[in-house]
Amino acid sequence: MLREQSLRVCLSVLCLTCIMQVASASDAAARPQRLSPEFHRNRLEELYRRCPHGLILLRGELSWYRKRELRAFDPGYADFNFKQERNLYYLTGIEVPDSFVLIDPKKKEVRLYSDWKGERELQEVRNLVYVSGPFPAAQFLHDVLLRSADYSTLYTLYEPFLQVGTLYGKTGALSGVFPPGVGEPVTEETQFARKLAEIFPGERVESVYPILLSMQKVKQPEEIRLLRRANEIAARGVVEGRRQFARGSTTTT
Repeated sequence: MLREQSLRVCLSVLCLTCIMQVASASDAAARPQRLSPEFHRNRLEELYRRCPHGLILLRGELSWYRKRELRAFDPGYADFNFKQERNLYYLTGIEVPDSFVLIDPKKKEVRLYSDWKGERELQEVRNLVYVSGPFPAAQFLHDVLLRSADYSTLYTLYEPFLQVGTLYGKTGALSGVFPPGVGEPVTEETQFARKLAEIFPGERVESVYPILLSMQKVKQPEEIRLLRRANEIAARGVVEGRRQFARGSTTTT
């Protein structure tokens, strides 16, 4: 039994290695590296149509340096590769760390706020002609205050626990479940939404998560092409991994 489990582990590792080798050996010209700006522009147009009465406020992923500071007492933490918050990237294509994004449906404007100085990421943003900025991060709340006068709702990204009650009441059903001194398991996205509700008490804060989930259920042609390419690479890696094992091989041969 132990030998069979060890063989499965070895096969899994070998297949993963082969997948990486196949992916790196694939023709770069035939394998798109990321979604095109046209794809993100199309997604934004759909968002404008679905959220005409509210500002959309999104928070990007923290840089590795900032995460390291926040996890200074966690020796097991290691993540050297930045990956943008997936919903923000899905809508805008922005890959700038430590950023905030304001999406104005009425003006069809996407504004980026960040103090990031990395030239590579900033140059990529310049290629997104539908994005304005980057503006200083400290300007984000000021612009939200000015533009919110034209809207009845502030949309942000958090997964609502319940569909009724106020923003604070949505997690109220969890009160009393946890021992004294143990807080509710509130995500960073929910904390961001709560802070917006505190700063702008006269605005209704709603989650844009259900709208994004509905949009993402229907895959666009460009997404389908990339998914098929990823499946092709994975399948070739598995086949190559199986070839590395001769018939009758064991973990000791």
